[in-house]
Amino acid sequence: YSGRRNYVAGNDKCVVSAIPGTILDVCVAEGQSVKRGECLCILDSMKMNTQILAPMAGKIKKISVEVGQSTGKNVVMVEFF
Repeated sequence: YSGRRNYVAGNDKCVVSAIPGTILDVCVAEGQSVKRGECLCILDSMKMNTQILAPMAGKIKKISVEVGQSTGKNVVMVEFF
């Protein structure tokens, strides 16, 4: 167990990619208010398009991805205020 990383709680204000892929579309803009369940971006992984949905209602602070960008697993894509 010596090589095991310690558990780190996630940040509720950040949306991270669960899988690696390519960003096909960014559906929101910085400063925009969104509702829970609204599409933030579309991620293509293994020829499947996945909508990344807002986990909560709020205002977008920062968008860290752009169309065509490849992302890895656990990469921060969108931050909320």
